Amino acid sequence: PNVCCKSCGWKQKGGGGRVTGGKKKKQKKRKKKKNKKPDISEEKDNDDNDDNDDNIAQKIANDPIFAFNHYLNNQQQENIKEDDVMEKIKILSIAHKLDRKEQIKLVMYCLLDYDKDDHKLLLKSIQKYSSILETFTLLNDDTPILLSYMEQIIMQKSGGVNLVNHAYQILHCLYDEDIVGEDELIEWHQTVDNKHGLISKQEAQQLRTKAHTFIKWLEEAEEDEDEDGD
Repeated sequence: PNVCCKSCGWKQKGGGGRVTGGKKKKQKKRKKKKNKKPDISEEKDNDDNDDNDDNIAQKIANDPIFAFNHYLNNQQQENIKEDDVMEKIKILSIAHKLDRKEQIKLVMYCLLDYDKDDHKLLLKSIQKYSSILETFTLLNDDTPILLSYMEQIIMQKSGGVNLVNHAYQILHCLYDEDIVGEDELIEWHQTVDNKHGLISKQEAQQLRTKAHTFIKWLEEAEEDEDEDGD
């Protein structure tokens, strides 16, 4: 017979059976240990960002062209003021001890839009910064230096042939914006071997051939003015 104790709740089956308590013990489930490695990607990204910031800061400190481009890229181009741009040029010139030729190089490389080999973008940038460009043609040797960098931009920096094929329009824009005068352009056209030249003689001749029609128009206009003066 089954024996049951009302006070403690134990039972005995058939006299010699297994004794079990009235309450069942809950078995604890063992948690499996997850061999998950700690996520270090976020920490690595932060380290990479710090390294990039350090690299940018170092380039800004050492490279005036990088520093100027970095400044311009962080400005709202439609609202950028010429006075602020000129002040930045002045600061960089002092900080990096730039001579006049290096200043003109800074202005031409950073303010003009030529990377996409689109003559319309280049013309637009010349018009936008015409007052600043004109400032760097005021000293005696400024204009030949400025034109030498323009030669290099057209023939080498753009990475294509579109600017070369529209060289006459680019030079015409410099003339229309009162950056370079007609006498200076005519003299440039006649002088292939420029002491400030940054391109080969073959490239210089090719560029002058492309600009011949415009230069001829300038010469004829100058002759007409001389005749009217007489």
